Amino acid sequence: MNIPSDNIIKALPVRIGNSPRSDHPEGFQGYRVVQLAAGGRPEIAVSTLQDVYYFAVPGTEPTSGKWSRTFVAPNDSDEGIGVADIDGDGDLDISFTSGGGKEVKWARNPGDGSGNWHVFTLGSFPEADWPDRCEAADLNGDGRVDIIATEENSGCAPDALACWWEQPTRGATNTHWTRHTVATQFTMNNLDLADVDRDGDVDLVLAEHRGLRRIAVWENNGRGVFRERRVGEGHESHLGGRLADLDADGDLDLVSIAYDDFAKVHLWRAMTAFEPRLAQLMHRPAPARGNLLSLGDPVPSRDNGPSFIAPSPPTMKRQPSSTGSASRSPRTGPWRNWVRGRWPPQLFSLECRLRAHPTGEAT
Repeated sequence: MNIPSDNIIKALPVRIGNSPRSDHPEGFQGYRVVQLAAGGRPEIAVSTLQDVYYFAVPGTEPTSGKWSRTFVAPNDSDEGIGVADIDGDGDLDISFTSGGGKEVKWARNPGDGSGNWHVFTLGSFPEADWPDRCEAADLNGDGRVDIIATEENSGCAPDALACWWEQPTRGATNTHWTRHTVATQFTMNNLDLADVDRDGDVDLVLAEHRGLRRIAVWENNGRGVFRERRVGEGHESHLGGRLADLDADGDLDLVSIAYDDFAKVHLWRAMTAFEPRLAQLMHRPAPARGNLLSLGDPVPSRDNGPSFIAPSPPTMKRQPSSTGSASRSPRTGPWRNWVRGRWPPQLFSLECRLRAHPTGEAT
């Protein structure tokens, strides 16, 4: 990303259409960019407080605002949605949770671009104050897509659940999926998944919005049994805990935004065999696809690890690891590919400064 001389990144929003209003003042919190209709560009799927929709990018003049809207399914929650080929018919379906009924559902893609998808209820989440994030993937290696959801609550106690529902051998349209618990901790308004340790199965990222504000990768043993690998704590995540290769070194790093402390963005860099090249990776000019940010020039660090000074604004600083996190060591085997060098991953904290736009918009 090239930051202009005044350190302010300016962008004008493009209105693509209308959707029902969310009960969140900031707007709905469930969205995906994904290929739902055959051909053309990927669509933007959104979960509003009143139904699930997707918007299709027009073939010409996408800035005109005339994006077609397709109704997918009724729903009373604007939280996270998952996307996968749940029924194995070759197109992508959508998983989601309901708010009032606290049910876990999926909508079958008809594959012809039409709306009003058939909805199947596969289980319930009655203990949840409010079902929040939702994803879909094969978690136990049986070739069938499963669904995972997390709980949002006040964050006053470590009693929020993250659970996954196992697709039965009788198929995705069966209404009785077996539920498994992954974790019980403070409110989990964050969820992501990928093969983080490169061993061929899907791992999870769970992070807390309040309480201890922990973030961890939950390592899958290949059969849907997960083990916590703590990354850090004390830094809020809300719609965060997102996996991405931020420094272009071939492994997955973590980034989180916040809600209570909304001016902060936290980045955790995974330690890999490319550690000696850290300074060059983070300070070189952006390649064609672009680095997300530059940390500036390397400076000596008291803990013998790399540290960086960033331009101001924004400001960035290396955060010390907590004692509890630092005591955790990676096991031998595929996991070492992700954390090789030091444990836990490095944390950098980025403070964003919002400046009022002449029209009243934030830039």
